[in-house]
Amino acid sequence: MIKLTRRTLLVGTSALVAAGTVSFRALAASRTYHALLVACTDYPNLPQKNWLIGPKNDAGLVRDYLLKNTPDPVKFSAENVILLAKDVEGANGPPTHAAIKAALADLAGKVQRDDFVYLHLSGHGAQQPQAKAGDETDGLDEIFLPSDIDKWINREEGVPNALVDNEVGAALDAIRDKGAFVWVVFDCCHSGTATRAAEVDDELERKVEFADLVGGDNAARAAAVKAYDDISASASRGFDENGGRKPAFNLTPTGAEPIARGKLVAFYAAQTVETTPEMPLPKGTPDAPRFGLFTFTILSKLAENPNVTYRQLGQAVLQQYSADGRTRPTPLFEGELDARVFGTDKTDAVMQWPIAVKAAMSRSAPGCCRV
Repeated sequence: MIKLTRRTLLVGTSALVAAGTVSFRALAASRTYHALLVACTDYPNLPQKNWLIGPKNDAGLVRDYLLKNTPDPVKFSAENVILLAKDVEGANGPPTHAAIKAALADLAGKVQRDDFVYLHLSGHGAQQPQAKAGDETDGLDEIFLPSDIDKWINREEGVPNALVDNEVGAALDAIRDKGAFVWVVFDCCHSGTATRAAEVDDELERKVEFADLVGGDNAARAAAVKAYDDISASASRGFDENGGRKPAFNLTPTGAEPIARGKLVAFYAAQTVETTPEMPLPKGTPDAPRFGLFTFTILSKLAENPNVTYRQLGQAVLQQYSADGRTRPTPLFEGELDARVFGTDKTDAVMQWPIAVKAAMSRSAPGCCRV
């Protein structure tokens, strides 16, 4: 019989972690890392109350991390990090609908099998009534708002220049069909008028009321808003066909996925019926810049421990929200969550960290220790 002691247990764990690290390092060193960062702050066709500040700071924070602080041997080259933003040094252009679609198509055209793609969208999210019956059980499409969105007039067309969830899903599928792994982060909310955010000092919700998206004369606008309110009041709003909470974007296809398709991890700042804020961060810092809470927390947790799985990173974000006394929003995470961050396959190693003994062993419980 093998006798397990604290020493043999830690030695065994170290061997597992070492084995996992060797595999991760070998794969990471052999692949190309790509990133597309989208930051929408100004919305010329919306009331100025809907303009944001934090997304451009989110994008700068993420870009700096990818280029300077990712754990070795993960390497993002500057030429492979595309930033669409306004008033950000080194940006590749404004975050318009056409620019975002073109950047996604460019990625699909150049990635190769086993490459890694990181996608980060910061800005406003919203919902709009579906133009026709589809895969949304609650009758609403989730949308991301590029900077050049226009007013909603024709229901058959939806909000002009909006990125609809299925549109995003199709673009990501084109990348994954090349065998690349995609990690996408949505720091935007998709709550409509049925859920109103509490007013908090220094916090600005990344939320647009549907009424602000509607164009036309007063009668047409009133009719459109009423139709939206009737749909959003449905008991099924925000739930899938199984009664579970819907992620903000419908990126998971129905049925079996092609074996050759690259895997996907998606992080959502909020559920479809929630808002997510931006605010000065870190808290208590004089003249702190504004960031999206979700983006800042993700990057903070990665800085503390970059060698975690996506699942562990998501749990760390939720724990930080809880420690800060937040009851909302409730971020959602889906996909290949047991792979290491910036990795593509589930890790075989049990992820462990060193422990420090803080007190002597208890006399009443031989063999136990307090850590």
